[in-house]
Amino acid sequence: MASWRDEFELLCERCGYSIEGLAREGGCPECGHPVAASLPEARVGSAWQRGPGFGAWLATMLALARRPARTVRALRIERERSGRFAGVNIKWGAFLVALAATASLGAGWTTRSVPGLEGLAVTGPIGRGELAKLGLLYLGVWCLVAALLWGLSVVEYLGIRTFGRAHGKRITPTVAGAIVCHATAGWFGAALLVSLGHLLGAGMLRWALHHNVGLLRGPMMLSPGWLPLVGGLAGLMWFEIIVYAGVLRCKFANRERPDREPPTNAAPTGWENRLPD
Repeated sequence: MASWRDEFELLCERCGYSIEGLAREGGCPECGHPVAASLPEARVGSAWQRGPGFGAWLATMLALARRPARTVRALRIERERSGRFAGVNIKWGAFLVALAATASLGAGWTTRSVPGLEGLAVTGPIGRGELAKLGLLYLGVWCLVAALLWGLSVVEYLGIRTFGRAHGKRITPTVAGAIVCHATAGWFGAALLVSLGHLLGAGMLRWALHHNVGLLRGPMMLSPGWLPLVGGLAGLMWFEIIVYAGVLRCKFANRERPDREPPTNAAPTGWENRLPD
């Protein structure tokens, strides 16, 4: 079983053998993996880690969707910028779901013609009272979704930390944080698909209530429920794929010692410090 003195000891990223002090031109004495490929500087980082911004966020999301294993193999082992990436995904994912729920109720799509639920619909002009109710609905849904996504991320973080300890992998708090924070791309994807699925399903429900759709009536009537469910499961699968690839590719990941870490101009937001050690 691989062993190490601390989280900064240089290990072969393939087998976990200590390669501290070996020439970078050589290979691991245990498995032959090139020493240079295990050096911290070989991890160039995701596009977001190299420079946060909308373009970098989009590039990172696309990379995690198209090449998750290759993308997590290149992750820098740090928590500040990774934490900001998680913050963006969770906050804006919650925004999408809350916006979809508020828009659905505001339009009365899913309730206007459903017996027993007519009172929930906004059927007339929207006044201050209705706007206040919609605002409270938005805030409540946003808080609920954000708390749910963050809670699930913490559970996954604790899970891979436990897995690392049980199987002799060096999945330190910083490694686990970088993996899970980037995996929140799946949460944003889930939120986007849930929101679109709900709005599409609401439209299908309204159509089924006013038109003869034959055998499609049942699925269309239930579409505001099952379409978001399918979208949420797809996002969950994406999240788990990134986590799995991250554990596989970062189980012996190396990071720079604090006195050698390159400076960053990124302002911390606090999200990166909310994962437990």
